[in-house]
Amino acid sequence: MDISRSDFEFAFIGSLPAKRAIYFSLGNRMEKWEVEKLYISFLETLSNGFDLIVSTLDRDILNALFSSLFQYGKGRIHLVTHRREDELSMRIKSIFISSGGSVITALEGRDIKERSNVARLIAADYSLCSISSNPHLSYRPERWDMDYALDRGRDVAVMKLALQSKANRELAYSGAEVIDSFSSLLSYPGYIAYPDRGGKYSLGGSRFSLMSLK
Repeated sequence: MDISRSDFEFAFIGSLPAKRAIYFSLGNRMEKWEVEKLYISFLETLSNGFDLIVSTLDRDILNALFSSLFQYGKGRIHLVTHRREDELSMRIKSIFISSGGSVITALEGRDIKERSNVARLIAADYSLCSISSNPHLSYRPERWDMDYALDRGRDVAVMKLALQSKANRELAYSGAEVIDSFSSLLSYPGYIAYPDRGGKYSLGGSRFSLMSLK
């Protein structure tokens, strides 16, 4: 157990996030085009040398994350969750850990909902920048991970796809940068994903597309 960089107790397996880590704050049940946008940002995050942190087990989102990892071929990904290690599938755990990343379990909280909120705060605490990417976000004043990230002195951004949420619009009005994809945050990005023919994306001289992984 290691709580050296967090106010909250947690258990983990694997290697904790590096200093250059980006947290994508996400919900569940996102539309297909929204997941496609996330896939582009996931590709750009890993290709530009940043660790990537998520706190969701949504199947479509994890599919986009794993697809970007497998296709680019390298990068460290991390899961922060309220679930115990023995509640996670061996496949999910092995993908995160074999990337050089980790699975982090929040230990505090009276119930699942509270532990889930704490997991998001731990994820924000370990990130250099937190990106609000949940288009269905409802404002939770006392526990919102974006507010917590700001209080901890972290950078915060909002993806354009999430601006349909009032909470995210308020975050943008308060000065958070609004981005189309992750590379927009970088002054001199090494890699940018561009739309290519056939519904694919070009990045670093290679072509990628969102795969459906079983």
